[in-house]
Amino acid sequence: EKYYQNSLIFKESTETEIYKQLNKKTNVKYMQFLTHNIGKGKNNSILLYGKDNKNDGELSAVEFIQNSKISSDTLLLTNCDSIGGNNDYLGEAFSPLSQSIFSALKAKRMIATRWAVQDKEVHDFTIAYLKYREKDGLSSIKAFHKAIERLKKLYSDKPIVWASFMHIGV
Repeated sequence: EKYYQNSLIFKESTETEIYKQLNKKTNVKYMQFLTHNIGKGKNNSILLYGKDNKNDGELSAVEFIQNSKISSDTLLLTNCDSIGGNNDYLGEAFSPLSQSIFSALKAKRMIATRWAVQDKEVHDFTIAYLKYREKDGLSSIKAFHKAIERLKKLYSDKPIVWASFMHIGV
């Protein structure tokens, strides 16, 4: 999509491919993870990617921090339940993974999800958000609200779709 310029999008990438990309660029405007979370102890949210002969296919917060030299203005952590994780961290606002990636990227903002989301709905949201940011020149929060309004029109009978997205930061 034309709105993905100066972006780094991870979709069905192996862990090794991700490490190469994280070390290739120094700054991107948008970084998006299109993947899945799993619960696993203190690293309760781990992003899953395909295994290869070098890595196990699970990218933990520690691995992300150790292997990333990149920064991003906006983190789109749009995988299922990216903000929460499991109940090991009751009272915590964010999962350790989302906290770690957000901090490691020195991001100004993060868009994340509160529960399971479908690929089509994430795509609809992301395209609308980036269009409002890049083509229309709106601030992140205004673009976020307009993208949510668009989802409300597309999925008016499913508040679970548009209520899942959350904007954190400036």
